[in-house]
Amino acid sequence: MIIAGVRRPAVLVALALLASTRPAFAYRPFDGTDAEVAKRGELELEVGTLGYLHGRDGSAVAPMQVVNFGPAPRVELVLGGRPFVPAYGAAGDRLALVDTSASIKSVLREGVLQDARGPSIALELAVLLPTINGDPGWGAGAALIISERVSVLTLHLNLQLTRTRAENADGVADLIAEGPPLFADTRPVAELSLEHEFTATTTAAALVGFISQVSERFSLDAATRFAASGRDRVFEIRGGFTCDIDLLGAPEPHRDE
Repeated sequence: MIIAGVRRPAVLVALALLASTRPAFAYRPFDGTDAEVAKRGELELEVGTLGYLHGRDGSAVAPMQVVNFGPAPRVELVLGGRPFVPAYGAAGDRLALVDTSASIKSVLREGVLQDARGPSIALELAVLLPTINGDPGWGAGAALIISERVSVLTLHLNLQLTRTRAENADGVADLIAEGPPLFADTRPVAELSLEHEFTATTTAAALVGFISQVSERFSLDAATRFAASGRDRVFEIRGGFTCDIDLLGAPEPHRDE
């Protein structure tokens, strides 16, 4: 994360531990995603209004922002980034735009998330874009996503390989669990992830929170996340909303038509 001729901001060390080597796959408030895509002609905005993180090198505000669009049935385009604002004005700390990525996700097999039987399976291919005052260079990643319902739980398994901007290989295993609605269409959620950047570090993370479905096209979410890598620790609070906008003004044709 060292930019030529510029001293690395101290707080960016905490951000590197958080998620900087991974593509920003889309599903609030998680790091991973599900085997579903935006409907054809639908724009899905995932807006992080809260993204506070704290590590031994300081604190920062870094809410994740993601835009999804469905150009065709079973296909989704994703663009993500994370504005980074140091919470304390320590010398050398600067504004940044990190975790920048663009990806395409396709549903390979329609299943429980598409009102069919069996697991839903999707593949997402991503490009890590150059950041602003963060990691320079480019990277690439691919993730296989499997979603299935087991009893009252909906599970999403992400298996991801990435070539980082530092030209290292990075592997991630990520499991999301969604519980049934407990009250007012609000369901508990959790996520466990293990990331290993070869020749570098291993990071383990856990997230717990909730998603509240306010309407068919609008939901709220909040979560806390804890990540550890060696002696480094990062605590994060996330909050935001997801809003679906139908750009074509017409519903997607029924699967049988």
